[in-house]
Amino acid sequence: MRFPALLLGGMLAYHAAEEDGRRPPFRPPSLTEGAAAGLVVAGHNWSPYLDGAGGRGVSPALGAYAVVAPEASALLLGGLVLGRLTRETGLGTFASQVALVPMLAGTRGRRGAFAGAAVLVPMLAKRLLGNGPPKPG
Repeated sequence: MRFPALLLGGMLAYHAAEEDGRRPPFRPPSLTEGAAAGLVVAGHNWSPYLDGAGGRGVSPALGAYAVVAPEASALLLGGLVLGRLTRETGLGTFASQVALVPMLAGTRGRRGAFAGAAVLVPMLAKRLLGNGPPKPG
């Protein structure tokens, strides 16, 4: 039940930052839109409501990308599904994350690459840092 809520949260947060309300197909995202997508993921990864803990950011990234660049959402979802089918979900997701910035640079230009990096950096940082050691007591 959490996945639809996280997906919707990513989409709504992105729409709040959308500048003109209209999106022609394959329009490069603005810097504000790219930053908003990245902040959605960072807020999920290090939630103040969970004392800095949180998830890996895949679900909110799917939601944000569903609005800003649907092809990126499809790439992430494809990596997640292929990883699950091969019982290597982490590897499949990681491979799709690494492919995000080059793919968005090709489809959306430099601002697309920025939107990809804005979301990719908090996801990779969370993968490296984790949630830290459990708190005593």
